[in-house]
Amino acid sequence: MSRTVITIPHAMSLQAAAHRMNEMGVSGAPVTDDQGCCVGVLSRTDLVRALDEGMPQPPASAYYSDWQVSPDDPESEVEQFMTPSVIAVSPSASLEEVAWTMCCARVHRVLVKGPDDKVLGVISSLDVLGAIVEQARTKNRLLREEVR
Repeated sequence: MSRTVITIPHAMSLQAAAHRMNEMGVSGAPVTDDQGCCVGVLSRTDLVRALDEGMPQPPASAYYSDWQVSPDDPESEVEQFMTPSVIAVSPSASLEEVAWTMCCARVHRVLVKGPDDKVLGVISSLDVLGAIVEQARTKNRLLREEVR
């Protein structure tokens, strides 16, 4: 689980959010409102969908040049493209529960929320895969020691 949670403000432009995600090396991040509460998730899938479906054209004043759009373009705020449903688990969730939740929701990450609904971390599909591999290695090591 990543305890350093990279968040994206709901009013940030899609371009700026994509830049932040790329810069931080994440494929998705919780979207927060003005009070810091999680209101959705923005993923690479959401970014691809926004590009495929065509983002609204910004006003002419938003252009710096023929190819560059202002990162503050209000027509492309993250809130318009994020997934509003938040898939979350409790800090005590087992590996199986996390994996099952991800499979059922067809997502690559789940948020870990505490009793106060605060986001404590993010568990990615790679985190789950790593934990499964670690469990298998531990089991194999114990079996080898048992044979000796």
